[in-house]
Amino acid sequence: MPEIMAQTLRRLHCYILPRSNWQVVFEGGTTVSHPTYALLSAVIERYPHVAGATFQTYNDLLLAQQWSEMEVVDLPQCGRCGFRGRRPENQNTPTIVVPCLLTETITMDWLKSTFSDLDNPGEVFLAICAEDSSIVYYKMSMGINKPPV
Repeated sequence: MPEIMAQTLRRLHCYILPRSNWQVVFEGGTTVSHPTYALLSAVIERYPHVAGATFQTYNDLLLAQQWSEMEVVDLPQCGRCGFRGRRPENQNTPTIVVPCLLTETITMDWLKSTFSDLDNPGEVFLAICAEDSSIVYYKMSMGINKPPV
């Protein structure tokens, strides 16, 4: 069995089994007992290699950042799911977030398939999850876009 790393996910203590068996197990219970597990169980089972990043990103967006109208979007070409929801500061436009691990290699082809799976939206945020449970969000767009001044 691989070495278990202790991770802190906001106020929850969980363990993530690294690399080959990404699965999230909570102290005093299992993922099945967490309120958000029911919504994520199908994609966690379908894409176990990014289960930790999927679970961590969803809970960060929903519970910590208070996003609304969250929905899971399947991205088969990318081998994972993404999330579409509305940020509290911008309720008019839905935002798309794709979770990934800091240890993953992201290529231009992977990014193109992400945009393709999502029918080429204007922008996509990558939620890059580290082993210490921190998440960095990177805004990605096709081509070169001038930043707002």
